Amino acid sequence: MRLIRDHIGNKILGVVGVSALVSLLGMVLFYTWSEKQSILEQYTKGRQELLNSVDRGLHFIMITGSADAAEKYARQLLEAPDVTEFLILRTDGKQAFLDNDTIHQVNWSKGEELFNPRDEETERQVLAPEIPEFRRTVQEEQTVLYNEQASNGEPLITFLKPLVNDEECHRCHEQGDQVLGVIKLSSSLQATHDEIEKTWQTALVVLGIFLLIMLLITAALMRRTIIAPVQSVTKAMRQVEEGDFTQQVPVLGNDELGRMARSFNSMIERLLQTYTGLQREQDKLTTIILSSSEGIVVTDHNDHVVLVNPAAERLLGKSMGQIIREGFKHLADQPDVLQQLMDGKVEDSQILKFNNRLLQIYAARIRRSDGEPIGSAALIQDVTEQKRLESELRQLSFNDQLTGLYNRRSLEKTLKKQLHLANRHHSPLAIVLFDVDHFKHFNDTYGHDQGDRVLSTLGGLCMNTCRETDHPCRYGGEEFCIILPHTNHEGAMVFAEKLRRRVERARVDELQVTISLGVACTVGQKPIHDLNIFIKQADQALYEAKNQGRNRAVLAFSRDSNQKPDDGDET
Repeated sequence: MRLIRDHIGNKILGVVGVSALVSLLGMVLFYTWSEKQSILEQYTKGRQELLNSVDRGLHFIMITGSADAAEKYARQLLEAPDVTEFLILRTDGKQAFLDNDTIHQVNWSKGEELFNPRDEETERQVLAPEIPEFRRTVQEEQTVLYNEQASNGEPLITFLKPLVNDEECHRCHEQGDQVLGVIKLSSSLQATHDEIEKTWQTALVVLGIFLLIMLLITAALMRRTIIAPVQSVTKAMRQVEEGDFTQQVPVLGNDELGRMARSFNSMIERLLQTYTGLQREQDKLTTIILSSSEGIVVTDHNDHVVLVNPAAERLLGKSMGQIIREGFKHLADQPDVLQQLMDGKVEDSQILKFNNRLLQIYAARIRRSDGEPIGSAALIQDVTEQKRLESELRQLSFNDQLTGLYNRRSLEKTLKKQLHLANRHHSPLAIVLFDVDHFKHFNDTYGHDQGDRVLSTLGGLCMNTCRETDHPCRYGGEEFCIILPHTNHEGAMVFAEKLRRRVERARVDELQVTISLGVACTVGQKPIHDLNIFIKQADQALYEAKNQGRNRAVLAFSRDSNQKPDDGDET
């Protein structure tokens, strides 16, 4: 069986053999069946002719009134070939010529002693009257045949032929009876079956010889025209599998095998070109990987490290051997992070601090088109300098360079967030808005450089006065704004007064500076959603502080401020 599976020639020969065997076997079966039917038909026809001849002979004997001669005639028929039983039955299924019933009936109907009674009488019931074949013979006056089996198992064919009461029979029998009796002829089919069996055996022998000859001829033709070309292609493919891409298959003819050989040669040429191109690209990729400034580490499907470029050794501070021994997950000594990256549970990269460096590591599974993993890869970048520059840029985007405080952009973003939290949690929120008294006159008198030093000093005083949760900002020019989360009116006024006194006591190049402050708080108002309204409240309080003589702090909506919200303001 393995020999058939491993060789295409044997497979083809097997298919052809099975197909031929099935076809020829079908032909043999049809032939033997036809022969069987023909033999049986001829046999049946011969038996029927015999039966008709017997019927005519009995008819002739009976009309002469010789019943004893009819009985002897019936016994002599048993000597005919294959005849196993010949009987004349009455219409009740009993054998005739064994008793005096028919003799008495005929003598009585005629009124005279035409026939002498028998000295000895017997009775034999051969067939039951209710048997379908017998009943049809008597009632329908038809000859019926059926198959049965003798007690010794021998196959039989039995004929039942009616003895019709015609005019010549009316001399002895009454006219009312249409059928006087039934002839039963049983004949053995054993010789016929033997002949059929012999025909079948002969057909099988012829089939076997013909099939063997056909297979031998087919095998020789296939080996020359099909198997040999296929084997040449197979041999060339095996050598290509071993790495020899210079193989060429001889093209024999323009049939399917010839076209297959041409296609194979064309495929090998394209494969050689592709392989050569891939080899060149692999060399390029190897050069790129080895000269890359980014670390690259690759594993196989078992997570064994198979590639480490020099940049990875330099960034990780490890040798290639150490990286291979420790394994892929321990590149930066944080295996859980590497596992999460490969499983896709976190973003495609993570920044880890390793050896006083910030390393950005990209890691992922390498998968085939069907999703099956074939390895893993990691890309390592040193982002220490990049993150430092980003931090500086972020600080420049949210901080004022002169004062070191947060700028207006940061103020708006933070105040909007704090207003949302205060409204959501019903917590107090206050802001302090202040500017330098007579700053324009100060600039005009002492110059802008001196003014910048004043603003820088104010920035330092603000940071020293604020808590960690407070958010001091330069609002613009000489104006400053401080956000005080979780602070009510009293706390905000205490903070404002504390800052005012510190500024008043401070000296900038021996010059005294004062500030005016406006304080606004969310306590006692409806929820405020617009930060501009909140700042405007503090600005109105600042305006009131200036009206009252400057160098003071005023709370918005207090009796001292004498300010009310505008009709259009949301408070």
